[in-house]
Order: sequence, then structure tokens, then C-alpha cells
Amino acid sequence: MLARSHENISSGKRQCVDLNHVVSSLEKTNSSAFSASKAETKLAEITAGRRQCIPIDSNSKAPDIAIADFLQSFRDRIDQQSFDTEIEIELRFGKITSYLTELRCLPSQENVGASIVLTEEQMRKYGAKFVSGVHAQEFPVFLKGLSHLCKSGEFLERTEKSTVYEISDGKRLISYDHTDGPKPSHLQEKKRLGSLNIFLPHCSCDCRISVACEGALKTVENEEALKQDAENLRLRDRTSAIGKDIHMDMTEVSVEFGQKKKIHEVELELTNALTQEWLQQSDDGDRSLNKAINHASILWKWVRFFMPHAGQAYKTSWDSLAASELQNAYSKRLGGNRNRFNGTMPVGFARWHIPFVKKGEYHVSEKTDGVRYFLVVAGGSTVLVDRSNAAYTTCGIDQLKLVLPEGTVLDGEFVFHQKEKRYVFMAFDIIATGPTENDSHVSKTFTERLQILNDFLSENGPYAAGIREHGISRHAILTILKKRWVPLRHLADVLRQIQRVQKRDHSVARIYDDEKRVHFTDGIIFCPNTPYVSNTHKEYLKWKWADLITIDVAVSVHTETNRVSLSCGGPDNTRIDLDAVIILDPKDVPAVQKVIQNAQRRICIVEIGFNPEKGLWNYKCPRPDKNCANYIQTVLGTLVNLAEAITEEELVYRLTSAQGGQWGDHMKRARRNLLQ
Repeated sequence: MLARSHENISSGKRQCVDLNHVVSSLEKTNSSAFSASKAETKLAEITAGRRQCIPIDSNSKAPDIAIADFLQSFRDRIDQQSFDTEIEIELRFGKITSYLTELRCLPSQENVGASIVLTEEQMRKYGAKFVSGVHAQEFPVFLKGLSHLCKSGEFLERTEKSTVYEISDGKRLISYDHTDGPKPSHLQEKKRLGSLNIFLPHCSCDCRISVACEGALKTVENEEALKQDAENLRLRDRTSAIGKDIHMDMTEVSVEFGQKKKIHEVELELTNALTQEWLQQSDDGDRSLNKAINHASILWKWVRFFMPHAGQAYKTSWDSLAASELQNAYSKRLGGNRNRFNGTMPVGFARWHIPFVKKGEYHVSEKTDGVRYFLVVAGGSTVLVDRSNAAYTTCGIDQLKLVLPEGTVLDGEFVFHQKEKRYVFMAFDIIATGPTENDSHVSKTFTERLQILNDFLSENGPYAAGIREHGISRHAILTILKKRWVPLRHLADVLRQIQRVQKRDHSVARIYDDEKRVHFTDGIIFCPNTPYVSNTHKEYLKWKWADLITIDVAVSVHTETNRVSLSCGGPDNTRIDLDAVIILDPKDVPAVQKVIQNAQRRICIVEIGFNPEKGLWNYKCPRPDKNCANYIQTVLGTLVNLAEAITEEELVYRLTSAQGGQWGDHMKRARRNLLQ
């Protein structure tokens, strides 16, 4: 199966250049690396400032599956190669740029994660190229990561200095530094079979995966003659980490021919033993494909190590999935339109809720600060569904269809695990565990659903048992964790596991840490012991620290005045103007204007938070996962929450203490004592 590739790349609204003709002309003049470089420089002057724009909406594919499909497409060609060659599977960090410039291609939307697969043919067709290497300022960060791995004992560190003379027909002469004793030069022949490029606009680098044949290293007698025939000269200073499954090379390269420059290369290469393990698999029962997925996930595991956000969820197209089966899997359980997300939604915790919660039967948990999704397995596919009912994919999700029952629907959050430095799915509720009516759990109480969820994700449940049965490596499958719920009386214990931290931008955040689960949190959730309720559940409550309370508003720009306008949802799909009561901090206006400018629609959803010191609202982030602003009732409720400003001390005392009703009197006495 060949990875589904990307078909449309545009250059924006500027007048287009016939890039096919330009590239063809370049290739004809490419008699040497130096002449090609001169030609590119000349053409870059003609089109200075031009940057390719790659559409990203709904075009993403899970990187591990894209790589596995790419590897599988080369099985036949690999089998035809000579027995004295070694197959190299390599991933390089770099950037996808315009063919004519060194400017990195732009995404069609900013602030949106994407994983766009591009074949070499499409790269040529649309005038894009892959430039190997990371930025000079980023290279020490990669080296630091490599050093950390070697100190862990899992990798062996090795350093090497060499000079590479690149000769025609893929041949290269490698002459080694003699500081560690004499070592003969070697001649090596390398033939690239094909490459796959992955555009990651939300990360610092893009990636290219290559399959090549490498001949055995041969000693040479006519070394000086070969050096005279060299078309390029590269001085390499390399630090490597040698592991059981993968080799990592960090190389500072000085190019000495033509346009002299330094390149900082980062390469990941599967070991020959691992490559042979895949090649020796038969095609019976998808054994070869499953092994390719496993090996691809090893590559992407280390991409995520150096670029953690390469593991996030990416918007994909329903067209490439079993859309009706997937959407019916959750909509028929929740009694709603299959084109709408009908997950339960909490309301803000207010003081009038206190006696209601104390009398009721409630479980509490930290409020995970991730992205809300349904995780759905149906129609032979697995997908994440966000609150706008859009389909998302991520690395490791495809393997879930092998272990979870058809018809499974979990409700949860996709969140970054701060300790393990990867994204996980945090399941906080369970809707269905199969396709039949008996497999639906929405009519059961929360206590019953919680027990089902515990069993489902236990060591003997289908997730853990399926991983063992199919021999799936943990890095090859999306990690699913169960949210920790406790009875209301243990509220203080939950809060004690939350630490206040300061981010790099000096903003305050909080991290929940119970050793197994370590992630950002922004409050507490109170879940009643009721059946699952679709959409707004008035007994399902959320409390947030006042400095983390936010609302999602619609923003637009007036054409004539360029003024930013804020609004929320009203009755009958109307919009209610908020400009009179919510004033955006002037310093944040340019950022909001940029979000609107880059949005596909002239109205988009952003998250804003209140700054009590200024009395102004600050822009937090765009919300591409939402297609509508908060409803007016939610906005009014948020304003009440801000006015009440219930602290965690008050929350614990009034909900768990026998004297909770006397909180007001205690506070009055404390204030009087403070002033005496």
C-alpha cells in the first residue's frame, strides 16, 4: 500500500511561475553541484520572497502508518537488489522549502498541527525540495538529547571525524581522521531507491524517510586518483548513539566545494538486524505490514523524543475512513445527529451548587488540560473525534483496531504526559464496548460505568491483553490511561497532587502528578452518579482556579475600521455582541487579527482569559477544535465564577468539612483578626 499523498500545493494569491519549466531547466543545467547552485541562486533572485504554501486542512496522515505503507511499497524492489548490498532505512531532520529558495514552505493555516505526506514526484511537480539539516542554534539541543541517551546506558556513544569525497554514480571515498590510530580509507557505493517527505509545520523541522542500497565498504589502492575525480568534498565531525534497534548520528558537515557552508545533520537509521527482520516476514496475514508499522513507530518514537509535538493529533478526512460506521458508533448511543458531537459537557461550579453537591453522590477528579475527543473503533478503523465532529489521527492509533472491540467508544482527553514526554489518551468515561445494544453503557450510572472502564483498561482487559496477544510494542500503539476518580470526601487528596509551576513564558500553570499520570490541569471535575447525559449536563460541574478561567469567543475584524469584534452564541443560532462587557487587551489585538487573517473563515474561535489586575481580557490561543463560540449562558456563568472567585481552600472546607456552612463566619473572624 502506497501512502496516500498530498495532491494540492498552492503558492498563495501571487502570480504563479511555471515551476515545472523552472525545475526542468534547473535539472538540465545540473552538470555539477556548483553549476546547479549558481542556477538556483539566479532563479531565487528572480522570485525573491516567494514561499510555497501547503494546504493542511483534513489532509494529515498518521506518520507511522505513512512510513509503514512507504516501506511496504518498496518490498519488491528491495528483493531485486544484489545480495552483497545492505538496505538502509534512514530518517533525516530538515525542512521542506521552495525549490528556488531556502525559505521553508508555509502551511495554509497557522497554529494548526499537521502531518502532510509528500512523495518525491509531488515535491518536484510543485516546486518543493527537502533540505537536510537543523538550524545551527538547535543543533546543541539535539546533541544534549543524544548525550542524555548515552548516559542512560541504552546507547553507546561514538565519535568520528572523516572526509568524504563524493564521486559520480553514488560512489564516495571516506578518509578517516587518524587521531585514534591508522584506519584505511574506504570506497562505498550508495543507491537511493526512494524517499517520502513529511511536512510538520507545527514543529521546528520536517522529516524525510529514505530507502537505499549500500554496498559493502571496500579498501582502495588508487586513493589519490579518486580524490581528484571528486565532485564534492565534505568534512564530517560526527557524534553517534548506537542502540539495539537504531543508530543516531549528529554531524557537523563542512562543504568545501562550490558554495562553502556548514550543515548540521540529524539522522536516525534502523539497524540492519531490524531491517532484515522486516524483510524476512511473509505477507501472510499482514505480518510484513505489521512489522513495518512496528519499525516505523520506532523511527517516530525518536522523532517524538527530539520534537515532542510531532506526536500530537492531526486533522484527517472522513473520506479516507469508514465515516458512517464510525459516526454511528457514538451517535446511535447518544441519540443525536451523527454529524454532531454529543459528548457530555460540564457547567461552571458556583456557590449555589455547594449544598447540592454535598447532598448528592459525586466523584471528583482533576480537570485534565488537554483536547477533548471520542476515541472510536468501528468499520475496521480507529479515529479521534473532536468537539466540532472532525476526524483526527495520530501515531499509534491504527493498532488499536487490533486490540479494542469493534464498536468501542471512549470519552476522554488527548494530553501531553510531562514525565514520559509523549501524548496519551486519558479516558474519563466509557460509552460503548461493542456494536450491540447490550454493549452500550450510557443508561448506566457513573459508578457502574466507572467499574466497566476499570475492567476494560485493566491488565486483563481487551487493551492490555490484546497488546500481549498480538505482540505489539508499547511504542507502536497509542497509550490509553484511565483517569483517576475518587469519592468527594477525597477532594483534598486530589488537590495535594497538583503542583503550581511557572512556564517559560512566565505564565502560571498547574501539573497533576500521581506518578502514573503527569499532565497539566486547570481545575476539578465533579461527576454525579447519573446516566451519561448528552450535551450540557447541569449536574456535571467544573471548578477552575480564577487565573485559569477562560471562555471561547468568536472574533472577527470590521473591514472598514480593522477593529476586532467579540461575540458569543445566542438563541436560534444568533450571535451576541460582547464588545461592551469584554474588553480585549490592546497588546493582544495584533495576535487576534493575525489568527483571523490566517483562518479559512473571517470569523474564528479563540480562547481568552481575564486579567483582574488590568480588568482586561487576554488572548490565550486559537480553538480550531471548536466550530462555535460558547453559548451566552456559559459566558454569563463564567462571569459569575470570576466574581465569586472560589478558592481551593473554600472548596475543600465547604464540601468536606462538617462545619462547611460556617466558612463565611470563619473568614469574617480571620479578617478582623488580621486588622487588629
